[in-house]
Amino acid sequence: MKTNNSLSEYLVISSVDGTLLEAGYGIPGRNLDAIEKFVSRGGQFTVCTGRCSLSVTKFLEWLPLSAPAVLCNGSYIYDFAKKDVIYNQPLKQTIQDVVGEVLDLFPQIGVEIVSEPNVYAARMNEQMQRTFSVQHLPYVLAEAEDIPRPWNKVVFRGSSEELAPLEQFAHKKYRENNHFSDFQYIRKAEEAVEVVNRGVHKGTGLRQLCDVLQIPKSKVIAIGGSHSDDEMFSASGIRICVANAPADLRFKMDLTVGTCLRGGVADVLERFEDIVGDYEQLSLEL
Repeated sequence: MKTNNSLSEYLVISSVDGTLLEAGYGIPGRNLDAIEKFVSRGGQFTVCTGRCSLSVTKFLEWLPLSAPAVLCNGSYIYDFAKKDVIYNQPLKQTIQDVVGEVLDLFPQIGVEIVSEPNVYAARMNEQMQRTFSVQHLPYVLAEAEDIPRPWNKVVFRGSSEELAPLEQFAHKKYRENNHFSDFQYIRKAEEAVEVVNRGVHKGTGLRQLCDVLQIPKSKVIAIGGSHSDDEMFSASGIRICVANAPADLRFKMDLTVGTCLRGGVADVLERFEDIVGDYEQLSLEL
């Protein structure tokens, strides 16, 4: 078995929704206990998520992060312990034109804008209200032109039927090589489309964090549960998913652990030395 000092050589990074926690249920106690023990032994644990700092802050009373967190789909890295911004690549200024067109052409679509550290609702709808309620997320109602710049994340929210024509419109405009082409439009679950700078994702954020911490890719253990974690996995050495992940994603992983609600993250941390040892032995054999 490895010594406790060896834990600091690695970074364990977990996706949040559907992996570390389940919306409406919170973080399983088993995960919290395992994280606390892992960190107390010198382990580096953090999260990689589309959520903003305000959303993650709510869990810090129980969740002992021991490394900076990758937020807003890789565009923002924040050290909660030091209250310090490590890296920030906000949305390009042309996002204001994109949001303006969506507000004009799709009156049923809710528009959420993150300008760290605050969350704003440029237009509220049913899906926005439900999301903010489930996440217990405070927000500010404001006109888009009054929301402070720069913006770190934009989310369009609506029913699946309402989002479909918006997606078609955005992808058509994207191909026309105008201001829409500066961004990617990522469907999140059934009721949200997240907008990020083209070429920015969880993987680029994780690589940036590893540069800061001077940790090689081979020493990164990533835990996820959906295809939104694909880029995070591509930037990690050991790829692990929870059992509630899609079957095609589980097939590509190095290891599948228990479901989110059964404490899949705890499965990794409690078996850390065995998992790392098996991985290092396999690397030697290859």
